[in-house]
Amino acid sequence: MNTFSSPSFVHSDPEVTVQEGQTAFFKCVVGSIRNNETISWVRRSDARLLFVGKTRIVGDGRFDLITKDNEHSVERTLRIRHVDANDTGNFECQLSTSPKLSKLFRLKVVGEKESIAISISLPDLL
Repeated sequence: MNTFSSPSFVHSDPEVTVQEGQTAFFKCVVGSIRNNETISWVRRSDARLLFVGKTRIVGDGRFDLITKDNEHSVERTLRIRHVDANDTGNFECQLSTSPKLSKLFRLKVVGEKESIAISISLPDLL
């Protein structure tokens, strides 16, 4: 990894809307990460630590981490399977720098009827 630049988050969509029962993905990409820095995932609603580096902390098996590294960046994608309304809220990707760097992601879970209503109304907006 590049040790001359300061680490920074690469742009990714912070707002994710998923139908209940489906899978949500939060893509956290950090450029210029140093070897001694770790990416962690936290659920903000209860300050629950989900992952530290590649290590799962949370006991809920619906949470997975998809990892991808290259010479310029590190990607840690949080995957939540079978989302439900209780999963709605903020999730934070944290980088163990001093001071801590973080990127906030928001999950909105919609029911089947709401999802159908959204898809029907979209053509009217175009």
